[in-house]
Amino acid sequence: MSSDGMAYQYASRRLRADPEVIMAALRQNGSALSLLEHSLRSNRDYVLQAVSQNGMALKFADAKLHMDRDLVRVAMKNEPRALRLAHQWLREDPEFVMDGIAKNGTTMQFAAEKLQTDKNFVLKAVERSVQSFGASAKALRSDRKFVLECMKRNSTSLEYATPEVREDPSLHAEAIQQDNTPLVRHYVGNFRSPSKGL
Repeated sequence: MSSDGMAYQYASRRLRADPEVIMAALRQNGSALSLLEHSLRSNRDYVLQAVSQNGMALKFADAKLHMDRDLVRVAMKNEPRALRLAHQWLREDPEFVMDGIAKNGTTMQFAAEKLQTDKNFVLKAVERSVQSFGASAKALRSDRKFVLECMKRNSTSLEYATPEVREDPSLHAEAIQQDNTPLVRHYVGNFRSPSKGL
C-alpha cells in the first residue's frame, strides 16, 4: 500500500479483502473507509482505526456504530464535529456531551438542541469551557440575566453574548457591580463604546 490510503481503491480484489491491507489503508487515511465494501464498514476494528486517523470518517461507518459511545468518543477526540454524526441519543446525553466540551468547547454546536437550550447544562458547560457559550441557544446568549449568571462562572462569557447584550453599557455596569475586580473592569471596558461611560 502506498503512503496514501486512498490507493486502496486500485488494489486487486484479493488485496482489498486482506485485513492487513485494509488496516494499513485506514491508518494512512481514515476516509479510505468509504472505499470498503458495505459489509466491512460494520467491522468495529476497521471503523475504530479509521476514526482514530480522521474523526469524520464516522460518516462512512455502518449506522449501528454511530451509537457506539467509545467509538464516537475516539472520533471526537481529533474532530469535535464528529458528534453531529453520532446517534441522536448520544447527542442528547448530557454526560457524554459534557465530556466532549471539557476537551473542546466547540463541541456544544453539535449537541442536541435540548442541551443547547438547557440553562443548567449551559452553565455547567461554561465552567468547563467558555467557548461552549458561543454555541448555546441564541435565546440564552441574548438573555441579560443569564449572561450575567454565566459571567459569574467565567467573566469572558460576555464575548459570546449577542451584540445588543455584549455592547449594552447598563449590562457592563451590572457586571462590574457583581464582580468589581480590575480584571473584569478591564475586560468589560473592551466592549464599551469610546463615547459611552459607565
